[in-house]
Amino acid sequence: MKKSIFILAASFTTLCSNAQNVAISNTNAAPNASAMLDIVSTSSGLLIPRVALTALNASGPVASPATSLLVYNTATAGTTPNIVTPGFYYWDGAKWVAFMGSGGRDWSLVGNAGTTVGTNFLGTTDAVALALNTNATERMRVLSTGQVAINSTTTFGTSTLFSAATGNNDAVDGSAAGTGAAVYGQNTGTGQGVSGLTNNANGIALYGLNLSTTGTAVFGIGQNAGGYSSTTGSGAAFSGTSIGMVANASSATGTAIRVGGQGVLTYPALAAGSGGAFAGTSFGVYGIGNTVGNGNTGGYFTNGSGSYAYVGFTLGGTAYKINGVGAVSTIVKDTKNQSVNLYCPESPEVLFQDFGTGVLVNGVAHINMDETFAKNITVNEKHPLRVIIQLEGDCKGVFVTNKTQTGFDVKELQGGNSNISFTWFVSANRADAYNEDGSLFSKFENVRFGEAPGKAAILDEKAVRVKTTELKPTENK
Repeated sequence: MKKSIFILAASFTTLCSNAQNVAISNTNAAPNASAMLDIVSTSSGLLIPRVALTALNASGPVASPATSLLVYNTATAGTTPNIVTPGFYYWDGAKWVAFMGSGGRDWSLVGNAGTTVGTNFLGTTDAVALALNTNATERMRVLSTGQVAINSTTTFGTSTLFSAATGNNDAVDGSAAGTGAAVYGQNTGTGQGVSGLTNNANGIALYGLNLSTTGTAVFGIGQNAGGYSSTTGSGAAFSGTSIGMVANASSATGTAIRVGGQGVLTYPALAAGSGGAFAGTSFGVYGIGNTVGNGNTGGYFTNGSGSYAYVGFTLGGTAYKINGVGAVSTIVKDTKNQSVNLYCPESPEVLFQDFGTGVLVNGVAHINMDETFAKNITVNEKHPLRVIIQLEGDCKGVFVTNKTQTGFDVKELQGGNSNISFTWFVSANRADAYNEDGSLFSKFENVRFGEAPGKAAILDEKAVRVKTTELKPTENK
């Protein structure tokens, strides 16, 4: 039987033997000296046994396969565990291993299908970094620690997850067409979610741009607070439950924040430095305390050593432009052109004052108050009009009578009939102020030694300094 099979095979091809080398061909060619088996054909191929493997880690239908045994698997994905597609497999002594280009073990240039997360991956199985090249030059490296470096072989710091080294190009450029973030970073430890670094005077460490006319370029949320931004857009929006933003200038003459608004493109600052410097064409700083009622203020200022002032403040039902300790003053020049202070007189009551001149005619004069002044004062039994008269000629003296909110009379004593001039000065309690809807805006007329605020509590938190050595590049290519 074996002889007949051999004769049948020989009728189709020629089997040549040269010592221990064997050749199978239809041209009587001798075997190649370097090959144990030399198969020669210009129109046929080698057909490998076809089997349906049951699993990669099992020999399957092949009993006791020898190491390097080659088969073509016919089982498809979904019917055989761990096998993705049919293809060539060899037995490595413990499992079936797919040839490159077979069984889903490689990554195709046109894409792969049926991959399994956790089983199939692109990368290494040892502690060697993975490098990606273009134009024969390394462009990206994934370190064995999981850190990623772009245009560099190392990251900028031992705690940096992602870093990019560039020349004049942007290190990271993100674009989002929808409502998502162009660049988003998250760190659950003590590091930075996103950090930027440049060592060029004209470079920008972090840059945000939103091309929408109502968009926000940079959005920051701290203390697990909800995010808030203007519906009309802004350059930056920062939110926090207790502190929205922290800025620090470490130099003794530094300015923590320099801001220009209303089209101002220069950002002046005090030569001595300050916490903030703000510039605008009509308003440099705007402050508002939105809480309705007592204790709300638009701004609070203190020198840290006792002096403080509230601006746009309400307390005890009375509204104050400025309320604080110290004197109200203005600066003028003396005869030597040196700056000196003039101080405002202050009263325990809220008073309006006016002054003018008058003339006694046959010992009598009536003074009509200015209508605007009269509209804003209160004159009654509890709040009388206070009038001081200074005579400017000789007479028997005068007295004031018939005081009302609109005016008063001046008469000469003892029925005199002098015709002389005088000056007058009046003080009156300011009338309570009301809003346009009729609700009370501020109490004034009954205020005397009104309730005063104390110093505001200061949250003096220590600055947490970031270790800049962790951010500095160890290599910059």
